[in-house]
Amino acid sequence: MLGALSIRTQREEGFSAEDVSIATAFAAQAAIGLENARLYQQSEARAENLRALSRLTRLIISAEGGTQVCQAVARAATTLLGAATTRVSVADPVARVLRTEGGFSLDPEIEFIVTEVPTVRYGEGLTGRIVETRRPEYIPDIADVPQLKNRRLSSVARLRGFAGLP
Repeated sequence: MLGALSIRTQREEGFSAEDVSIATAFAAQAAIGLENARLYQQSEARAENLRALSRLTRLIISAEGGTQVCQAVARAATTLLGAATTRVSVADPVARVLRTEGGFSLDPEIEFIVTEVPTVRYGEGLTGRIVETRRPEYIPDIADVPQLKNRRLSSVARLRGFAGLP
């Protein structure tokens, strides 16, 4: 079911059987057109995602420094997933901390808030837990999560969902 076609008339006799037959054929054609438009939009979105991944791959291959790669990964992840912000943190096993090496936010206010905590100790906060457990974590709403280190992410930036991957 893609939708509904509603047709009204002022004719006293209403619609004839032939009118209903024509309207049914018209609705079927409209449905095909809508489905084709939806499929076209999906293919365009997939093509854009593939172009973004291709650009990222070229950058990774040609990059001279890790920070440049981290920045590109953060931008690509934000764009491809329709996220508000992404951070790429690199582990320092000697100091047992994660340091932000790259990031991208769509909103400058979110960027300001998310950069308030550039270093996270292993086991602390949402990101530090991921490195310690070596497991991905998905949280639908971070507002009530006690491990959230920077509360302004949920209160001021209004960020909700969190996906963290080792």
